[in-house]
Amino acid sequence: MTLEDLTRRIPSFAGLNHAEKIKLFAWWLHVYGSKPHVQPRDVAQCYAVLSIAPPADMGSFFRSLEQRSPKQLLKSAAGYRLERQFADSFTERYGQRDAAVHVENLLL
Repeated sequence: MTLEDLTRRIPSFAGLNHAEKIKLFAWWLHVYGSKPHVQPRDVAQCYAVLSIAPPADMGSFFRSLEQRSPKQLLKSAAGYRLERQFADSFTERYGQRDAAVHVENLLL
């Protein structure tokens, strides 16, 4: 699934705040971008690909999501990961079922 595909599946995407977009992009990068850890620059690239203005200070959003209770991003030396409950929630809402992935791969 491309970023464009993802945003088309979310009717309210334009109305999401930056924190929600950052979590959504981190999830997409983990699942479809094969990035086990993300950096603010990776998420900034998602904004650029979609021609969306990013937040002025991406790093402060990452720090805020990491410091919330419960934590929404987990920080390590390798970068950030979306906390599991949030990742599972995005997968449930926007992830493709195994059968859909199989069909998509057959069509490629």
